[in-house]
Order: sequence, then structure tokens, then C-alpha cells
Amino acid sequence: MKKTKKPCVEDVLVIRIKADDSVMVDYVKDKHIVHKQISAAGIIDALKQSSMTRHIIKSGFLPKGCIAYSQEMETGNRYFVIEYTERKANIAYQETNYNDFPLPRLVYGFKVLSTGKVKSVNVAVVENEGELNEDTQLYRYPFSNVSGFSMCTGSNSLPTYKKVSALKNLPNFILSIPDGDHHYNSQNNLLTLNYRDLLEHLKDKSPEYYYTDVLIKSNKTLKDFI
Repeated sequence: MKKTKKPCVEDVLVIRIKADDSVMVDYVKDKHIVHKQISAAGIIDALKQSSMTRHIIKSGFLPKGCIAYSQEMETGNRYFVIEYTERKANIAYQETNYNDFPLPRLVYGFKVLSTGKVKSVNVAVVENEGELNEDTQLYRYPFSNVSGFSMCTGSNSLPTYKKVSALKNLPNFILSIPDGDHHYNSQNNLLTLNYRDLLEHLKDKSPEYYYTDVLIKSNKTLKDFI
């Protein structure tokens, strides 16, 4: 009978997953078999790190205020979440311009195709103070043209950026697009005013005023938005 050559023990790494989700790893160190127990999360992280060494994604310079980034491996499409750090902006409603209009603290989400074309825009209102994290409280969006998180930009063509760092300019472009009454709901603010009256009421207030007299908390956090 022909003998089969056994694999060298040094070439073998055995991973055993138990019913309690713990993981036992057997490997060779100094010609002795070592048994080590680690968590399932630990082995997943190790595998992810191993995968990353083979498939590196380089984002390039990210836009100022970028707090999250993801990319679809198959399409190359990317999603950026950016904090808009300005608390005033020039906005317009129908034919009326409101310069230096106060704003609550906003975050934007931009889906960008592999070509650099901005495909869609999301927006949310976050807590007024503190460092942003996944548990940061969200509020109902008090203005128009937004359903859930999704912003309707109408017939306005969204730009294409050769450099993703230029996305920092996109919130100003979005805010400069004149608003209509599309998706406006007076129940999304404590004052229950129509849109024209709401803007007139807010135009000389401070950004902090939103958090005491205008905004309504939602049941979502920044994790839901990301």
C-alpha cells in the first residue's frame, strides 16, 4: 500500500468555532502546538485585516468635515457623510433671498459615482453641541424639499468632481438652490408655521434658537443616517 505524505504540522492552522461563538485556534510555536481561545469578533477583525492587505482602497484627500466614508467594491460608487460646520448661509425661497440665514447643525450624505458625478443627496439635523458619534440624536428636518433623509433637488443638475476633496463646496451649492414647498410639513417644527412664516420668523434668530423653540426630536441617531 502506498503511503500518503502527511502535511507538515508547521503548515497547519486550525480554527474551531464553538457553540458559544468562542473560537479556538491551534497553531505551532517552537515545534509545540499552542491552543488559544479568542472571540468571534477577534477572528473576524483578523480576517478583515488580512483581506485589506490584498484589496487596498485609496480614498485620496477627503473633504473637510468628512465623518464617514464607504465604497461599493463592484461599482466603485462612494458615499460620504460630511458635517456642514457653517451655521449661517445664503438661502432662497421662491423669489425671496435670505442672506446669512441661521441654520441648525447639519450633516450631509453624498452618493458619488465612480465617474465623480454626484448622484444623490441626504441631509439630517443633529444635536447642537458635542462631538459627533453614532449615538448623536437626530431631529426632524424643519425645511422643505426633504423626505426622510432624501433631498429632492428638482431639475437642478448635480455637479461632477474630479477630486473628492472638492465635495466640501457641495453643501453651499445645495443651500443656494431656491426652495419651494415640496415635502414641507408644518408638523416638523414646534411652531407649526407655514414655510414662508417660518423663514420670516427665523431670519433674525440665532442657530441655538432651533434647539429651544423649533426642532422636534426624531427616534433616529447618526448611525441610522450613516
